[in-house]
Amino acid sequence: GVIDLEADVGEYLGWELTHPISDAPVTMRQLLTHHSGIKDNWSAMGDFYAYGSDPALSLQEVIEGYFQPTGFWYEAESNFATDGPGESFLYSNMAVALAAHIVERVTDQDFAERSNQTLLGPLGLTQSAWRLSEFPSLDVVAMPYQWKDGAYAPTGHYTFADYPNGGLRASAHDLARFLLAHLQGGELDGVRILEQESVDAALSEQATRSSGPQGWMWYRLSWGGDKWWGHGGAEKGVWTEVFFRESDKMGFVTLANGDAND
Repeated sequence: GVIDLEADVGEYLGWELTHPISDAPVTMRQLLTHHSGIKDNWSAMGDFYAYGSDPALSLQEVIEGYFQPTGFWYEAESNFATDGPGESFLYSNMAVALAAHIVERVTDQDFAERSNQTLLGPLGLTQSAWRLSEFPSLDVVAMPYQWKDGAYAPTGHYTFADYPNGGLRASAHDLARFLLAHLQGGELDGVRILEQESVDAALSEQATRSSGPQGWMWYRLSWGGDKWWGHGGAEKGVWTEVFFRESDKMGFVTLANGDAND
């Protein structure tokens, strides 16, 4: 009840976010379904990375610098799609980061801290963290590897200031518990993180994409005649998937610290 999914996100940001070619407002529902008209400008996003430590830039600095016309990383044609908000599907990492910052604005709480309080802590996900500094030692974190010049080479540990769109480090065990909580209607071991109706909404068609239904962040794919809900992702030297089969709720977690296409 804190955020109206149909409201203009500017109501929560405290400043107006406008699409350069459309008067339609950007809403949280559009952010959750990748229909916001926001595009990933990887030239700008390269500045958000930090190696060996957590970034000095805050999520707020990144969001304001990317979306405000006076911002350092603002480029109308590169940061926004040719379709306006609500018009078509376009996967957007920056839209996810924006959604997380809106959570910060309405709760007056750092997104990583909010995650620890409402998700990671309650589910006992002790091997998961958004920030490198939250691990007792980087020795417990898998090193990413990229294929270069005929051999695998370590990338070094890194993170990025727009971290809610893919910066979580987690063990397969922790991700399995996260998945189980959703498969059991938002509850695991007597701890509830989501209401059943929220889980049902996230795991149902809220919009369409070319390869199948789009839920709230989660999406559905068809493999071997079966329907699977989940999410995949990739980064430098990292490839991941978390999915479950709709028919019998059998799920899997795949984590690889190497290039996806090798």
